[in-house]
Amino acid sequence: MVERLGGGRGVLGLLLACLGGVLAAPGCVFYDIERQLDRANETLVRVESALEEVQATNQRLVELQTQLRRLDTIDGSLTGVEGSLSNVDGELDNIEASLSALDEHMASLRGTINSIDRAIPFLTISKPVEEEGAEGEGEPDEGAAPDADAQTGGEPTDAENAEESPKPPEGNG
Repeated sequence: MVERLGGGRGVLGLLLACLGGVLAAPGCVFYDIERQLDRANETLVRVESALEEVQATNQRLVELQTQLRRLDTIDGSLTGVEGSLSNVDGELDNIEASLSALDEHMASLRGTINSIDRAIPFLTISKPVEEEGAEGEGEPDEGAAPDADAQTGGEPTDAENAEESPKPPEGNG
């Protein structure tokens, strides 16, 4: 069959002619394939750029999730602290009520002691208000009258006997 076409040279020449014609043709398949590969490469470059942005965004999201977990932990801690503070507030309210009651009791006691001081002038149980802050506790007043028991040797005085003796009831006649 090669001999019919004019030998080996003729076939090779024909093939080269056909190949040259195909390559030189304006709508060549190879040219179309090359243009499509160039467009695919451009698309891949854009996709790679978008993927890098997506990866950066994912990294930011991971960091945000970590921060949100920390905030949840802090929120739980603050809730516990808030509960503790409300308990402290309740205890402080109880302490304030107790201090108010104690203050009233101490004021009543002060009034009782002042009444005793007025009723028994030679026996001073309390210090005058202006001297209380200036002198320490346990120190006797220099100008205060000595204890009644110290004066009488433990025997009741006439004034004490008079106060302890029953008074006759006041009657109509």
